[in-house]
Amino acid sequence: MQTEAIFEDIAERISLELEKAQSSVYIAVAWFTNQNLFNVMLQKAQQGITVHLMLLNDHINQKKRI
Repeated sequence: MQTEAIFEDIAERISLELEKAQSSVYIAVAWFTNQNLFNVMLQKAQQGITVHLMLLNDHINQKKRI
């Protein structure tokens, strides 16, 4: 995998990369508030792909309730 800096349309790019997943997805972020990205990850999990999401247990994530 090549390292690349992305500065525009970041959520769209992440979604495209998630769509490519064939066996597993590992994500570690402080805050996760994007419902569309969560839906893509949920679809991948429903397809039998292992999805791991690690995030901070704080008021921002609790308030969003994704």
